[in-house]
Formats: sequence, C-alpha cells, structure tokens
Amino acid sequence: MTIRRAGFALSAAMLAASTLPAFAVELPPCPADNGGPCDEAANTLVADVIARFEKANGEEQVQAALALVDLVAQYRNRLSERNAFSADTGLWIYFRDDRDPGDADYQRVTNKMRGYATRAAAAKDVESELFFLDWMSLGLSYEERLAHARLIHRRAAEHGLLTTSPARSARVSLEIYGRELLEQGRYAEVARALDDTYAELEAAGMTVDNWELQLRYAEALNLVRRDEESDRAFDALLVMLAGPEYNDYQRQFANNQISYYRNIAGRFAAAEGPGRIAATEGERLQGREDIGTQKSRYNFALALLGQGKAEESLPYFEEALPIQLAAERGGGWYDAKTDTIILLTTLARARAQVKGREADGLTAAIDAADRLRQRREAGLATDDANPAVAALAKAVARGTRRNPQSGAFDMVMFAGWAARNQDSAMDQAFLAAQDLTLTDAGDAINQAAARNLAGTGSLGELVRQRQDTAQAVVSLNQRYRDMALGKDEAKAGALRSELDAAAARLAPLDARIAAEFPDYATLVTPKAIDVAAVQALLEPDEAVLMLLPSEGHHYAFAISKQGARWHRFDDGAAPVAADVARLKCRIDENTCSLPDYDALVAAEDKGGPSPIDKRYPRYDRAAAWRLYQRLIAPVAAALPEGGRIYTVASGPVAGLPLAALVASEPEGEAESGAEADLAATDWLAKHYRFVTLPSVSALALASRESGALPASRRPDLVAYGAPTLVGNGKAGARGADGTLRKRGGVGVRGGGLTLASGDKTMASVDKLRKLDPLPGTVTELTRLSAAIARGGGVRLGRDATETAVKADRELPRAIAVVFATHGLLPGEMGTGSEPGLVLTPPGKASATDDGLLTASEAAALSLSARWVVLSACNTATPGVEAGASGESLSSLARSFLYAGAGNLLASHWRVADDATAALTVEALANKDATPATALALAMEAVRTGKRADGSVVEGWQPHWAHPASWAPFTLVTNRDR
Repeated sequence: MTIRRAGFALSAAMLAASTLPAFAVELPPCPADNGGPCDEAANTLVADVIARFEKANGEEQVQAALALVDLVAQYRNRLSERNAFSADTGLWIYFRDDRDPGDADYQRVTNKMRGYATRAAAAKDVESELFFLDWMSLGLSYEERLAHARLIHRRAAEHGLLTTSPARSARVSLEIYGRELLEQGRYAEVARALDDTYAELEAAGMTVDNWELQLRYAEALNLVRRDEESDRAFDALLVMLAGPEYNDYQRQFANNQISYYRNIAGRFAAAEGPGRIAATEGERLQGREDIGTQKSRYNFALALLGQGKAEESLPYFEEALPIQLAAERGGGWYDAKTDTIILLTTLARARAQVKGREADGLTAAIDAADRLRQRREAGLATDDANPAVAALAKAVARGTRRNPQSGAFDMVMFAGWAARNQDSAMDQAFLAAQDLTLTDAGDAINQAAARNLAGTGSLGELVRQRQDTAQAVVSLNQRYRDMALGKDEAKAGALRSELDAAAARLAPLDARIAAEFPDYATLVTPKAIDVAAVQALLEPDEAVLMLLPSEGHHYAFAISKQGARWHRFDDGAAPVAADVARLKCRIDENTCSLPDYDALVAAEDKGGPSPIDKRYPRYDRAAAWRLYQRLIAPVAAALPEGGRIYTVASGPVAGLPLAALVASEPEGEAESGAEADLAATDWLAKHYRFVTLPSVSALALASRESGALPASRRPDLVAYGAPTLVGNGKAGARGADGTLRKRGGVGVRGGGLTLASGDKTMASVDKLRKLDPLPGTVTELTRLSAAIARGGGVRLGRDATETAVKADRELPRAIAVVFATHGLLPGEMGTGSEPGLVLTPPGKASATDDGLLTASEAAALSLSARWVVLSACNTATPGVEAGASGESLSSLARSFLYAGAGNLLASHWRVADDATAALTVEALANKDATPATALALAMEAVRTGKRADGSVVEGWQPHWAHPASWAPFTLVTNRDR
C-alpha cells in the first residue's frame, strides 16, 4: 500500500529508519511553528494510515504499525486529540489480538518504539522517552511488564515527572501485573517493586491516589509476612475508600480482599471481621446468587474454618460450589478455573473435619488435584506462533516447582488420612505426595536417563544440547527477573538479550527432538505413579519409603512388592525437624542452635568420660530412637528385613541418613559416649540397605536405560584431591594423629574457612588458598587407586586443577570418579554463590578456572561413571541457595546426577579424613556387590572395625563407632546395579 500527499515527504533519515517495503510515506519535515497546512497534512496522513492499519492483516498490518509509529514520532505534538487517541487505541487493540504478548511481530513494533525512546533519552527529551516507553508496554511479554513499569516510574521520578500520564500509567501497570505475579506466587518481586515505587512517591511528597495499587501493596506485604506493615496499608486503604469519591462496592471488595489475604497468611481471627462485613455487604449489594457475593461468603467461612469451626463453615462452601462451577462454565474475564481449584480444596478441608463427610472431602480434594494437574500440563504444552516464545514459556514452566494452588495436593493427603478407611485413600495420597515433591534432583536423573537412551551419537548430543540450553534459559530468566527490578538497565538489557537468544536456540532443538525422539517429553516429565505401578517395578527384597512434611504434619509411605502402608504423625513436622537438628548438632557443632548446644554440653556431664568425646559430641540415641518410632516403625511391616530401601524424602529429614536412626530403645545412658554403648546400638543400618531416590517416578527409568560402555574400554578410576592449599597456620592437619575435636570443626573438611565477599560467579583464589591442606586425601586416593585401579588414575596437588578436570578426556569414560577435597556450601564464597568443590587455585582467577568447581560447572561435565564420590563436606544436603526449600539434595549433588553419575555418594555433614578414607575404599573396592550393598557393608566395617569375612579394617579407631564417622554418605541412584 502506498500513501501519497502532493508536495510533502518524510526526511531521508526517517525513511531509512522506517524501512517500509509496503509503505512509502512522503511528507517533508514541518516547520517548528504549529498550525497551518503542515499540521493539517500530517493529521490527514496519520488518519489515513490508522484507517488502513485497522483493516490490514499479517505483514501488511505490521508494516502499517511501523509506519504509524514513525509518523507519531515525527508529528506527535501536532496530532489532533482524536488522531492521538486513535493511534494509541489502534495499537492497544493490535497488541491485544489473539497472538501472545512478546510475539515476534509485536517485538518488531516495540523495538521501533524502544529505538525512539533511546534516541529521546540521548537527546534528553524525557517526556518523549516516557511516551514511547509507555506506548510499547502492551507489546511486551508478560515476563517483562512489571520491570518495564518500574523503569518508567523510576525514570519519571528521576526527572520530577511523577504526575505525568506515563507515570500514572506505570502505577496502573504495577497494580495489574503485580496482581498477576502474586497469583503466580512471586511475592517478593512484587513487594520489592512496590517498595521502590512508594519510596519514590514519598520522596516527591506525593500520596497514592490509586486505591487498587494501595490494595496490591497491602496484599504483597501480607504475602511476604510483613504483617504489621500490611495491616497499616490495609487500614490506609479503608481510610482512603471512606471518601465520597468511592462507593460501597469498592469498600465491600476491599474488605473481601483483606479477609482473603489474611486467611492465606493463616491469620484467621484477623480475617473474620472484614470477612463478615464483605459477606453481609456483598449480599446486600449484589444478591446471594452472585459469584462475587459467594467469594465473600467463602472468605468469611474460611476464617471460621481456620479457627476450628468446620461444621459452621461447611454450608458456605457447599452453597458456593454449584455457583462457582456455573461461573466456570460460563467463562468470563477472570480465572474461574483457579477459583474452582481453591474452592474445592477448602471444601475438602471442611468436609474432612466433619464427622461422616470424610469420604466426600477426599472426593473434593481429588477433583481439585486433577484440575491442578491439567493446568500444569497445559503450561508445559504452551504453544505460540513464535517458536522462541513457546520454547521460553515451556522452559520457564518446567523451572517453576510450585504455584499457590499446590495446596490441592496437600489436601489430598489431609483428606485421605481423614478417610483412610476408603480403599483409594492411600493411593490418591501417594500420588499427591509425588506431585508435591517435584525436585530438581528428580529432573536431573530423568534428563540423564534420557541422554542414556538417546545414546552417544548425534541424537544424544542433540538431547544434551537441548537440556543445557533449557537450563540456561531457566537460570537466565531468574537472573533477569532480579536484575530487571534494579537500576542497572544495561545489565538487565544484556540479560534480556541473552535470554532471548537462548530461547531462539532452544526452539529448533525442541522441534528436532520432537521429530527424532518422540518419547522424550514423557521421559523427562514423568507423571506420578500409583502403588500398583511401584510394586510392579520392585523386586521381592525392595521397597520404597517416602517421607515428607505437609501442613504441619509428617507423612510416611512404605511400599514393597507384597504390601503397602502409610502413616501420619499428627502435628509432627516441627518435632521431626527439631530432632533432626538435634542429631545434626551431635555430629557437627557448627550446625547447633543455642538450646541444642547447651543440651550437648549437659550431655557430656553425664556418665564417665570417653576417648570419643575428644573427637565428636555425644550422639543422642534417644532422639534417633524417637525419629524411628515416629517415622519408620508405623510402616515398617512393609519394609523387607535386610532389603534395599529406596527413600524419597523432603524437608529436614532429607538431611539425615536414615541409617543413623536407632531401631530399638537404647540400653543404658542414651547420650553415652562409650564405644561399647555405641557398638551395642541397634542401628537402622543393620536392618536395611538405603538408597536415596530423587523421585518415585525415577524408579521406572532403570528398566528403560541402555547398558554402560564395556568395562574393557574404560579407565577404572579418575580421582582428584589434595589441592595445593596453604592454610592459615592455626589449624592442625585434618585427620592427623593427635587432631582433637575443637569448637569450629578443626580436623574436618571445610574447617578453617574465612568467608569471602567476592562476586557470586567468581571465587576468591586468595581465600581458597587459606583453606587447610588435606594430606588425608592423599592417603584416601592412594589406597583407593591401589584397590581398584592398579595404582593409577589419581590427580593430586598441582595436577588437581579446575582446568585439568574440564579438559580430562578420561573423565567421561571412567568407571569411578572421585573428588576428595573441601566442599563449600552456598554463600561461603560470597553472597549468592553456588556450592562447589575446591581444587588447586590458579595464580589468577578466570571465568574458566577460579579454583572452585561449582554446581553449574559440574553439570556441564559429561559422565558415564558407575560410581561418583564427592568425598567432601555437605555435598548432599541442600543449603540456603535459592530454590533449595523442599529439595532433597544440594544443587552440587544434583549437578553430578545431571552430568550422568550412575551411583552418587554424597555427604550430609562435615566429613573427617580417617574414617572417610576407609569408607570410600571399602565401598568402591567391593566390585561383587551392588552399590547399596557395598555401602552398607562399608558402613558396618567402619563402625565395627571388621569386615563381613572377619578381617580387620586397617587403622580402625574407637571413634569410628560414632555415626559421624560411618554414616555421612548417602547413595543416590535410580538403579542399584
């Protein structure tokens, strides 16, 4: 389409910027003064382009949109009010058509607007910059919009323009997109964005005049549990709404939201008052049958239910359900499906607590959970005309573990226990428990299995490339979210570009895998499997033991070939966590709370002194017996004696090897430090061989995976240890004779660490060098090499570098891979740092070698090892890194699973040199046993000083009878082969 106006033409520069093959617009630059034929011609031309734009489709419409942006850029201040409104409305409608935000065509238009905003900023024309930043908002992807609104508001604040239309529009956007992010569970991001916005308004001497923004801020504060601030914000909202410019409907809605959000925070008594007002006013204003009224009545009833008034609350929920289902069938602008899940979940809770309605409660909970599963699967099946946008959405959906509706799964377990006499109750609860415990560790083992099935050829390489790219997308997305809300726009922009580029790379990989490996999606996103399916996968001497906390209770499921049991320890989550913390304190004093430390000191005053006291705190066998009674004993009938037990644990108990629990009431003083008392203890390790399973569904992968490379073509061992370190001169060599127990953990790997303040992506080589040297690892690896590799395969000291690891051609083929060194927890090398393994620091840190093999770098390795041993401290237990909550393993451990470890040995605490060396040698040298059996026999040998054949373990010491010596490692695998 060509538009002509005799005698007028755009400047050559503007034409070059437009690059419009379908549009040629001729109009000379208008003179500086307003009015006259130039303004008339400009408005006529803009009106013509708008009219044609509104009728166009496809590429023609894109070109019209680009032309319209150019015309508005040149003549914005000359446009009539009608044309300005039409241009803005036209593009607003364009950005809201049936394509997804962030669509490639939208990006072309928004990039044009972004270009004009950038030029205006360079010319210090802030008003024009804000205009174009505001205009482009709706063309952005949902992921970008909150940060973009913050950019506009921040720029307006910097130039004293908070009363302008773009600033007001930004505040509206912050409210709208803040609500969407709150619904996704991204509370901290919204609170941070609105904290900064309110601070800018306060600095400018302005008050908020947008009641919905005030409501959103109060909601965000409530969800991040800043309760006092939230209450003040809600009170300010009600004062605002008391003004004559507001109406009863807005006041009723506000009271309903206050009740709703206080209920979410568990503040039921505080929710009851506003809930009662909202319910009463809703019925007066809108009638009983209105869905809005029913939501208000629901929130009031939930406040009652939360205070233990189940029978009083139940009629409200029962009345609301058919009205809610009708609203869902009728569609509408709000997310009725989410509301249905929430209502069914709460209805199930009320029914489960009313005698005679327990089975109905389970039915409602199952319905809610099924609906939530459908929503999750729909998110993973996201499609878009732009493959890069679809690929990004799918990757981000996979990277999101839980959403606010995940309580539906908790409710299946809660209602299932109330209706446990129903035949289906355990099966449904077991499925829901698996949905609650989706973990990155489970993902890692699923993806490694997919690569195994794809083989070592081109398909395997394609799968690895796709998985690595998807991991990068998830990581970049999180980093972009964090950076975009800050003030460093350059870094945020660079991350956004990097994220877009990764998504673009991911799209063709997804397409190829879908064509060449159609089973891939099912393999890496397995569904929960029921009890019968688990039993079909188990051998007669095997069982699955699943332990998890939920809503303050603690659940245990035990499934063997012939039987299945489950149990709930009522209100048991806190007592279990307390006992786990107490036992961890009795192994590593660095983990002690003050009360646990006081109890530790008191324990050492009981009974006679013991040589073990010089090495370890007194182990509390009574606490270990309590944990067994509460978690294992009620389901032990389904666990085969002497069998292989696959454990799937989440919460605090995941950080304690079950082998260190006690299966019979301990005799004598429960906190005795005597070697004889420890030796006489009925440790759970004597009854079962434990294997940590990252997810129940991972059990099904073992039967599908292809065989390993022939052993004849593979090196027996590749081991790295004893990095060159100088220490600080204050701590003795760890594990050496005469090294005694001291506060702070001298003599264990990880001791003597000075915290660094370096960047999270780069370790401080100077700090690494000050770690204590580890001569004990030389003994460990030398003995291991002699036992399994004819003296070869060991890289020590100056050869144990990060560069060497990454370049090692034998590493991908090795049967056993061992790292014996310091293991650093997240945060120990700087704020936000990853966990890692210390290697010999280089002279100067670089991006590829800073002396710390981090979790992300470990994930990039390619392994096929039967054994991978992380003989270092705390390599299994999740730390404080983002996302660790609910995980069963550290990001370091799951990175080695992702890299291809067949059987991973990782530690749950700070391990000591002497016993660790014996333990790893005993386990790996036993080539005739499966890994689980080899580890069980190794623990027995270290604990007692004798092997199964009666031979004596070299160098055995009495303190090896303490669980700190023999029980630090967990075996992680989906195939004990």
